[in-house]
Amino acid sequence: MTFTVTNTNDSGAGSLRHAVTDSNNNPPPQNMTNLIAFNIPSNDPGCDPATHVCTITLTDCLGRLGNFCTGLNQPVIIDGYTQPGASPNTLAIGDNAVMKIKIIGDPTGDRVIQLCSPAVCGLPNDSSGSTIRGLCLASNPGFHNTLVFVGSNNDVVTGNFLGVDTDGATVVSDGTPVQVGNGSLFANGTTIGGTSPSARNVIVSNGGFALILNDGDATAVQGNYLGTNAAGTAAIGSLATGIDVEEGTGVTIGGSVSGADNVINAPGNGVSIGGVCFNCAVNTAVQGNLIGMDATGTVAFYALFNGVQIGQSINTTIGGSTLGAANIINARATGIPIGGSPTGVIIQGNKIGTDITGTMPLGNGNCGISISLTSNGTIGGVNPGEGNIIAFNALNGVSIAGFANDNTAWAILGNSIHNNARLGITLATSGCGADNPTPNDHCDPDGGANDLQNYPVITSASFSNGNVVLSGTLDSTSNTTFRLEFFSSAQGDPSGNGEGQTFLGAMNVTTSGDCNASFGPLTFPIPDSQPFITATATRLDAMGNPIETSEFSAFFYHPPIPTGAVSRKTHGGAGTFDINLPLTGNVGIECRSGGATNDYQMIINFATSVTVGSASVSSGTGSVSGFSVSGSQVTVNLTGVTNVQRIAVTLFNVNDGTNRGNVPVPMGMLIGDVNGNASVNATDVAQTKSQVGQPVGMSNFREDVNANGTISATDVAIVKSDVGTSLPP
Repeated sequence: MTFTVTNTNDSGAGSLRHAVTDSNNNPPPQNMTNLIAFNIPSNDPGCDPATHVCTITLTDCLGRLGNFCTGLNQPVIIDGYTQPGASPNTLAIGDNAVMKIKIIGDPTGDRVIQLCSPAVCGLPNDSSGSTIRGLCLASNPGFHNTLVFVGSNNDVVTGNFLGVDTDGATVVSDGTPVQVGNGSLFANGTTIGGTSPSARNVIVSNGGFALILNDGDATAVQGNYLGTNAAGTAAIGSLATGIDVEEGTGVTIGGSVSGADNVINAPGNGVSIGGVCFNCAVNTAVQGNLIGMDATGTVAFYALFNGVQIGQSINTTIGGSTLGAANIINARATGIPIGGSPTGVIIQGNKIGTDITGTMPLGNGNCGISISLTSNGTIGGVNPGEGNIIAFNALNGVSIAGFANDNTAWAILGNSIHNNARLGITLATSGCGADNPTPNDHCDPDGGANDLQNYPVITSASFSNGNVVLSGTLDSTSNTTFRLEFFSSAQGDPSGNGEGQTFLGAMNVTTSGDCNASFGPLTFPIPDSQPFITATATRLDAMGNPIETSEFSAFFYHPPIPTGAVSRKTHGGAGTFDINLPLTGNVGIECRSGGATNDYQMIINFATSVTVGSASVSSGTGSVSGFSVSGSQVTVNLTGVTNVQRIAVTLFNVNDGTNRGNVPVPMGMLIGDVNGNASVNATDVAQTKSQVGQPVGMSNFREDVNANGTISATDVAIVKSDVGTSLPP
């Protein structure tokens, strides 16, 4: 049945109160609902002549029966969009809904809209299956009215302005906008919002317990703007908590499908999970939300103190590996603080400290993730999409605190952790963590956060052709298997330990009875702009499950990259000529003789001034007779360099002030290979003969094989003597 509201009176025929009473007294057919519609003329005294917003001010609770406020106790749809001129939101970002019905709570603090069932309200009738949509609800100033109380099952609260005026910007509530259930009296299957633009609620308040207070099972909160104006461009309201999941199983906040994301802002916690009673919040999922952000995901408001706070709870999931499951989290303090001994927490695929693209630096004011007390869980994972981006935070990326025997165990796997002001991962005793790495100890007997798991030691790393080849050791608990993960980053921490911007790969090692394991040589491709190499170690249990991860290891630098290298010789009076020595790809071939002692000279140039610790021939036959550094240029003099070989000269401990490491420069030695094709044959002889008597210049200096400044029969004879030789592979 349909009951139409035709005036703004608080009671009497045509009033909202009368329509509610009529609906309560007329149960709809099974599996159907009543409808309360609106058709209030614009000249009603309660309607604004300019905006045509019609305001109903309650003097008592709706649905009063004697001394009881029964609220709505039959399935009903209250649809404010039936009022002429009203329309739902059509925007994917923002909210252009036009609200024409505004309801203000009574002056005794009763709930404005109350959906009841026998279990929650103690009355025989049941409003399960009801929908509240298209309303602007406000509390009576100073009386802290709850705006919508859901005490029945499978109800929908959609497309409303709750606690924000019809202008979408003015706060008109000092109570809890939405309460689902009441303590142990649960409501089941409540939907707040939805995935379509028309389903979006805008929810704001200056008081109450939370914008949404949940004591219900299978509650879905999707597509809403909480703590912002309707445009999603500013944080408004002073209520401390956005969504408080005190109790309930299977609560979903957001989701991975399009339109499911909530925009969540509040001065305290964006989302609070558990901590009210033991094991009361179970299987909560927080996915795809913009937490502390505007509706575009590019601007952090920093209205939030913490992003998602996790207390005592079971199997909470923050994010996920599927497309769209990532939460974007930026807050004044910590992105995800965890305490109170939760178990089975999974944090995957989120962007903590960045914008929605994962690239722009925003950052949380303390740590990205901070964990204390006895707890366990996983940050990241070993499968595609499970790693989080944890970056640009003002303190540590991940801080895990604990004392001996705390039994705190967290696996931190496959994440991108970088550009945090302190450490990427810290295992500390309390708070957001220290700024100094925890030293390793032989056989790792100590306890504390993650049992203060030792990190690997990278003992060598060499870089060439876009790859790193590394080796190292792990000293930890004896006869135990560990997963080692390797990372590269654009910078390292001043402590000397690194972070992990790009996951390179992983391997398992098992320690021996004396607590040691070695690894390598391992080869991984690395980005050119990430010269710092680090590693972590994660202990595996008897079933092979990862349980405790170390801090990041000390980092190995990628060395400065030369801008070029040449083999230089002076050709008598003809001048000095260089043969290019590429650092990658086909090797540069020196075809000129080195005189009686086989002397050559390499020139290696860098973009900026460098220092060099030493230089030596690292492969092939020959030796360094001396080297010098002048600003960005390094000169290496070689002697005893034999023919028909590949030789490499390595500059050790090259430092340009930002990068540091060893730089190898390869060269092929094949005298007489004037055309540089890695073999000496008749073509080289003919080419040299054709230049006999010609002045030596840039186009033919290779034919001056003896480098005396003239091309003569002597050069032809040298080439002939080497016909049949080829550069070794």
